[in-house]
Amino acid sequence: MISEILGGVGLFLLGMTLLTEGLKAVAGGVLRDILTRFTGGPIRAFLSGIALTVLVQASSATVVMTIGFVSAGIITFTQAISVMFGAAVGTTSTSWLVAFFGLRYSILVIALPVIGTGALLRVFGRGHTSSAGMAIAGFGLMFLGVGTLQEGMRDLATRVDIEAVAGATTSGRLLLILIGMVMTVVMQSSTAAVATTLTALSTGTIDFQHAAALVIGHNMGTAVHAAIAAAGGSVPARRTALSFILLNIFSGVLAFFALPLWLGALTGLETRSGLGPPLMIAIFHTGINLAGVVALLPLMSQYAAFIARLVPDQAQSLTRYLDTTLLSMPSVAIEAVRRTVVEAGITLIPATRSVLDPDNHRRLLAGSLETVSAASVEGRRFLGRIRTSPDNEKEYNRHLGVLHSADHIDRLLEALYDPPDAETIRADATLREVAASAEQGLRIALSWLEAGGLTDAPRMEPLSLDIAERRRNHRPVVLERTASGQVDPEVGLQVLDAMRWVDRAVYHVWRATYHLDRADDNDRDFNEVFEDGPTKRNVISRASVKVKTR
Repeated sequence: MISEILGGVGLFLLGMTLLTEGLKAVAGGVLRDILTRFTGGPIRAFLSGIALTVLVQASSATVVMTIGFVSAGIITFTQAISVMFGAAVGTTSTSWLVAFFGLRYSILVIALPVIGTGALLRVFGRGHTSSAGMAIAGFGLMFLGVGTLQEGMRDLATRVDIEAVAGATTSGRLLLILIGMVMTVVMQSSTAAVATTLTALSTGTIDFQHAAALVIGHNMGTAVHAAIAAAGGSVPARRTALSFILLNIFSGVLAFFALPLWLGALTGLETRSGLGPPLMIAIFHTGINLAGVVALLPLMSQYAAFIARLVPDQAQSLTRYLDTTLLSMPSVAIEAVRRTVVEAGITLIPATRSVLDPDNHRRLLAGSLETVSAASVEGRRFLGRIRTSPDNEKEYNRHLGVLHSADHIDRLLEALYDPPDAETIRADATLREVAASAEQGLRIALSWLEAGGLTDAPRMEPLSLDIAERRRNHRPVVLERTASGQVDPEVGLQVLDAMRWVDRAVYHVWRATYHLDRADDNDRDFNEVFEDGPTKRNVISRASVKVKTR
C-alpha cells in the first residue's frame, strides 16, 4: 500500500518534470514572447500568466521565469503581479486534466505505449522532436503514476478512517489545510499534491469536504516555491514572490470562510450534472484561485503599493539587474547584462562628452568611473557564469553581442582614466573641430541609450571613419609644424595623443552601440557576424585608413 502510494507520487512527479521541461524546450522563445508582448495592461498580463502556466504545466516554472524577467527589467513589477495572478489560475489546469482524463477513463492502458513512444522520440529525435518526445513520455508517466496511486489509495481506504482524524469541525478543516500544505512542501509540487487528493477522493479514501480542505492547503503551500525562488534575489524578485505568496494566502483564507457555501453549491451541481466528485474539486480549485484574483485585480495599484512598502527599494545601482536567479534562464540573464551595459554607457558617455568640451572638462568624471568600474567587475563575473550553445544561434549571438559591447565599454572606461588635458584640446584648431564633431555624435548615441534602444542604433560608423581619417591626415601636419619650430615638441605630442584619444573613444562607443543593437532581443536578423573589428560593409574603408591604434 505505502510503496504503491509513494511509487505513484514519484511517477507523477517525474512525469510532471519531464512534461514541463519538454514543453519549455519545445515552446522556446514563445514563452518569452508571451511575457514581453502580451503583458501590456493588467488583464493582458493576467491572461499571459494563464497561457504560460498552461503551456508549461507548472506554476512554479512561471513563478521562477517571471521573477527572472522582472529582475532583469524586461517586465514591470505591476505586470509581474498580474502574471502571478494568471499563474495561480493557470496551475489548476492540471487538476482538470487529472480529474477528467486520469480518473474518468482507463487511460492507464495507453500510458505505457505513450511512454514508449515518447522515449523513442527523445532518444532518436533531434531538436524540438526530442523535446516533444520528453513531454510525451512525461505525460504518460503522469497517468501511470495516477493509476498506481489509485491502487494504493483503494487499499488505504480500507485501513484508515480520515473522519476520526479530521471531522467536519472547524479544527478538523484547519488540520486538513495544514496537512495539504505539508503535502505540497514535501512533494515540492502543488499539482502532485492535488492529484494525490483527487485520487484519494475517487477511491473513497476521503470524502468531498476533506478533499476541498486539502486543496485549500495545497493552494497555500504553493507559495513556498515563490519564497524559494526569490531567496537572496533582488528587490523586484522578492516583491514579485511576495505578491504571489500573499495572493495564495488571501485566496486560501477566503476559501476557508466560504467553504460551506462552496460545498453546498458544488454538491448541488454534482447531483444535477453527474460529473463526479473529482471534477467538482477541479472546479473548486479553479474557483478559489479565481475568486482571490477577482477580488484583488481591481485593486492592482494599491496592492502593488502595499507590496512596495513591505519590501522597500534600495539605492539604484548599475548591477541591480544581475540577479543570480536568472542564470538558469540564459536568454533572460543575457538581457540583464545587456541592460547593465546600457546603463554603464549612459554613465560613461556624458563623462566622455565632458572631456571633449573644454568648457566642461572633467565636470562629470568624478564618481562616474568608480561606479562603472565596480559594476564592470561584477558584470564580468556574471557573464562568466552564463552558458549558451552555438546550436541555439540567436541566443548564442546575443551572448556574443553582449560580450563585445561590455568589452568596448571597459575599454572606454580605461581611456577615461587617462583623458587629454583641456588646454591641449583648446590649443589646436583641428583637434577642437574633431572634438566638437565627436561630442555631437556621442550626444546622439546617449539619446539612443536613454531611450532603451527602441530604434536602430545611430550610425556612428561614418563619424568614426571620418575621425580616423582626419587623425591620420593631421599627424604629418603636426609633426611638420613641430620640426619647423611652430609648435613646441611637448605640445605637439600632446595634440597627437589627444587626437588618438578622441578616435579611440568614438570607436568604442560606436562598437558598443553596434553590438548592443544586435544583442537586443527582437525580430532582427542576428546572423550577422559579431566581430571585434570591421563589418563586411566597412572592411575596405577601414583598411584604407589603416587604423593601427585601436
